[in-house]
Formats: sequence, C-alpha cells, structure tokens
Amino acid sequence: MFEEVTIEMYFELPQKIIEFANKNEEYKLLLSDNYCKKYYYSNLRKEIERFFLKFNDIKYTNDLEISPNISPLYNNEKVNSNKLNDKVNSYVSKRVDDQIWAKDFYNSLLNLANKMTYEEAIYLIGSFFSKFTEEKISENLNISRNTLQKIKKSSLLKAKSEFQNIKI
Repeated sequence: MFEEVTIEMYFELPQKIIEFANKNEEYKLLLSDNYCKKYYYSNLRKEIERFFLKFNDIKYTNDLEISPNISPLYNNEKVNSNKLNDKVNSYVSKRVDDQIWAKDFYNSLLNLANKMTYEEAIYLIGSFFSKFTEEKISENLNISRNTLQKIKKSSLLKAKSEFQNIKI
C-alpha cells in the first residue's frame, strides 16, 4: 500500500540523511577529482535544485485542501457533468502524482544518504534544505573553500546519479 509522505517525515529528513551518512562512514569516499572534472557544476546544481524546489512545494501544499475550480457556470447555464468530472479527475490525478513523486524522491534521498560521506551530507543539507552559502557550510565543517569544492562536486554527482530515474 502507498504510504504518503507526512509533514513530520519532511522535517525529520535532514537528520535522517546525516544518520544514514554516518553509518559505515569508513567505507564511503568522495568521488575522484578526475571523474568530477568531466562535469559542469553550475548546470548540475541548477538541475538538482529543481528537484528540491518541487519537493519543497509539495511539502508545503501537501496538507492544504486546494479545491479545483469546479464552481458552476453562471447565467443559469447547465453544468456539463463531463467538464466537471474532467476537472475533478485532473485535480485528483495531479495530487496523487505529486504524492507518488514526493515518496519516490524521499526514498531516493535516503538511498543517496547511504552512499554519502558525512561532509557530503552536510553540504547537501546546508545547500538544499537550509539554503546556507558555501562560506557558511565551510565554516560549519571547519574546512577550506577548496576542500568544500571537492565535497560539493562529489555530492552533486552522487545526487545526479541517484535522481536520474526521477522525472521532474
């Protein structure tokens, strides 16, 4: 049975990512510099940011009761039941699709966390959940900006790999 992503699950997600990243940390490594140099990062970051923006939108609209525009027509015109049904079906279908997408993305984030180092997880959470600057993230990790760039590249590539089967 399909389990809906609750608002509590959304808010617990950053802590779960860190928790999963900490498991078996000694076996997780950053991707190599040679591999990372093959990709252009500003486009990659923008692409991943779109996933998080959609996830954020669904998170905050999940509990809203947004009714579709199905009010009857004015001027004593008859309401065409097919039009009404189409609008309702479209609305319900969109809501169900959003919930399925959110659950898939949520599970992908947990899978990603199992592949990340602690530093990559902190970068991911700081960048996409907390909207911290890179300077703030490097201060939190107590590392140089150059070291953060290596972590960033590895984190973004791992995320791209994990999200490749999810459509926005």
